[in-house]
Amino acid sequence: MKMKNYCMWGCIGVMILSVFLFGSSAVGAEEIRIGIVSPMKFLTGDIHWKSATMATEEINAQGGILVGKNKRKIKLFKADSNELLSVVDAVNAVERLISFNNVDFLMGSVRSEAAIACLL
Repeated sequence: MKMKNYCMWGCIGVMILSVFLFGSSAVGAEEIRIGIVSPMKFLTGDIHWKSATMATEEINAQGGILVGKNKRKIKLFKADSNELLSVVDAVNAVERLISFNNVDFLMGSVRSEAAIACLL
């Protein structure tokens, strides 16, 4: 269980660093919107979602993430990619998060074919 927490905190750390280095639409927003895309009907997706939720609660309880001079809270968005059964479903889930939820960052994916398809 400790290793999973380290991985989740590592991913969140990379996202926070990227906000500082490269900027984001989140800089001018009130919150940082993160989409969690994973096969939610399977154990892996459930673990992704619960880990992200735990990390978000801890960060938001401390006031959020310091971006510039302002603290921004994290808001999570959940999408079931169903990527273990269909790569097309994974692409559709990512498109929904980007188009409808306007997420600033995406996390997840457990199948390399789905991850590559989502990048294209």
